[in-house]
Amino acid sequence: MIKIIYFHVWFLFFTIQLNAFSTFISPDPTVVDTTGEFEININVDEESTEFRGYKLIFSYNDSIMEFVSAEKGPLMLGFPNYWWRVVEESSDTVRIECIIMGAGLYVNGPGTILVLTFNALVEEITELNFVYQEFYYAFGGGIIPDVSTDDGTIIIGGVPAYANIKAWLEGAYDATGDSMRTFLNNNIPLTSPYSEDPVTVEGVPGDVVDWVLVELRTTATASSFRKKSMFLKSNGKIMTPCGGLAVFLNTDPGNYYVVIRHRNHLSIMSSSAYEFKEEGTAIQIDLTTESAVYGTGGVIELEVGVYGMIAGDANQDGWIFPDDRNDYWRVQSGQSGYKSADFNLDGNVFPDDMNDYWRHNSGKGSTVP
Repeated sequence: MIKIIYFHVWFLFFTIQLNAFSTFISPDPTVVDTTGEFEININVDEESTEFRGYKLIFSYNDSIMEFVSAEKGPLMLGFPNYWWRVVEESSDTVRIECIIMGAGLYVNGPGTILVLTFNALVEEITELNFVYQEFYYAFGGGIIPDVSTDDGTIIIGGVPAYANIKAWLEGAYDATGDSMRTFLNNNIPLTSPYSEDPVTVEGVPGDVVDWVLVELRTTATASSFRKKSMFLKSNGKIMTPCGGLAVFLNTDPGNYYVVIRHRNHLSIMSSSAYEFKEEGTAIQIDLTTESAVYGTGGVIELEVGVYGMIAGDANQDGWIFPDDRNDYWRVQSGQSGYKSADFNLDGNVFPDDMNDYWRHNSGKGSTVP
């Protein structure tokens, strides 16, 4: 009888420890009206396993915001502490450790586990990043595996309008991983190739595929009134270089058509207007489905039900014609680097760029009016 009870207790304990969860920044984005102190909540979701503590390390841009203090979130209050430590490891990194003291004491989500206070130094878009995380089981104290973290965007000052935008490039798409290759990453210039917004950054993150130009329109046929250079990541997400969302500052919130341009793929536009917010959870704009893109034939099917921007427009005139081959691919053939005729974005201009992309897509044009 004792063995049976022991077995069931251990089975329950083992089952509990199988559940993982996520921790994230809330609200995301955090919008701050002006410079000065502001708070960011660190939350766990409703799937949270029972845990008795954590160690979290965050990084941030110390030229944009500086760390002020940390406090236990409501979920962790009311318990005796075995350990509470806040350590500024550097001017742009802080470590917080919290462990509940007492046998059988634990918490689980959803809820806020930590409140961070920062001082905003300038009006800018930036991120708060999870560098490291450990959460500890309620029983045994081991580290809970597979806890996911979501970095958060911080928007300081200005009038923001933001959304989550997703798109694929045919040339870089990898169907086996439902993502895009980043072979070109080391060749991506620090200054955007788009003269409409030639922004310069200090570095290009390793998961960036290339620069894209994102435009906003009030109607489908209106001229674009905002144009912003942004990064396209391997997961299809488009983001402002210094933040995790597509953010336009000094732009009134509202419903806008979205145009995406790339230097050697045909441009696309959303088939309808989407809401860009100034606060709250960002709207998801998924331009990887055929119905989400304006016009007919403006995207190419990459795998069943998945669509992307069409490769082959080296001169960015909206058409894939012989001049893209003759004036660009033939001239650049055999060269390496950041080249307009590198249609598969692998850093080289080889025959596969012409045969697999230009030849296959010759005669196609953008459906952006």
